[in-house]
Amino acid sequence: MQPRVLMTLDRAGDGLRLRVRDAGRGFDSTAPTSGFGLVSMRERARTVGANLSVKSAPGRGTVVELSL
Repeated sequence: MQPRVLMTLDRAGDGLRLRVRDAGRGFDSTAPTSGFGLVSMRERARTVGANLSVKSAPGRGTVVELSL
């Protein structure tokens, strides 16, 4: 079965919240990595005044949330 992805865009007070959730493999979000993917995503979010959070765990999928 292919992982499913759910995207939602909500009004959050005076701002917006974009949430992308998948039912994939997930990963240990506390483990150090050698990549710059999540770091770059957070930096890009900050440049437009947004906040990016990522929650994931092995075997439990991932949730990426952008609040602006």
